[in-house]
Amino acid sequence: MKLPAIKKFVLDILFPINCLSCGKELGEFICQECLNKFPVLTSQSCFCGKRLPAGKICESCRKETRISRLMYASYYDNKIIRELIHIFKYKRIENLSLPLGEILIKFLEKQIKLGLDLSGFKIIPIPIYKSRFIERGFNQSELLANGVGKYFGLEVSAKILKRIKNTPPQAEIDNWEKRKENIIDVFLAVRPELTANQKIILLDDVSTSGATLKEAAKILKEAGAKKIYGLILARG
Repeated sequence: MKLPAIKKFVLDILFPINCLSCGKELGEFICQECLNKFPVLTSQSCFCGKRLPAGKICESCRKETRISRLMYASYYDNKIIRELIHIFKYKRIENLSLPLGEILIKFLEKQIKLGLDLSGFKIIPIPIYKSRFIERGFNQSELLANGVGKYFGLEVSAKILKRIKNTPPQAEIDNWEKRKENIIDVFLAVRPELTANQKIILLDDVSTSGATLKEAAKILKEAGAKKIYGLILARG
């Protein structure tokens, strides 16, 4: 038995893991049976909350964002996904990217049946600042993007967009206007030649005000992106 397997075996004995959904002690935070039954959203709404078909952006919001479609698999107030994301990010359980990625894939498959066309798109995960990457050991959005990209055969470009300022996490800021101010000028398009005339899916794990997605989209559009969709695992 290899060392990582031995370590997992010992930890499972000392600290048994129960499925957050059914409660069974299966050594997984969400078992496959519960994952298969996890409900993903079909209907979508604009940044402002207005219900529109296919995640379209309303006329008013189009004036302040370069994102032409907003897609989200679940709501953050769903207790199961909220706890899974918290454990994934803050307890640094890297392999939770697999079931969370499955939720995104399940959601996108439903959207494809409703007419979503992913052909020609590349995925750009929202980057995190280098010190946070070192502390956590991974960028959660990049891991999710890798799973989605592999499943659908889409290119994942994690080096095009860079976070150049270490700002407080958006989740710690209650005021929406301050969230917008907090995220201004934090991104840089490092390789604009790889962005020009490209169709891009910006992927993030959680979004509430949409300020992070909007700011990243603005930078990519200035670098020549042709079309930008926003994809979120859980909307706050």
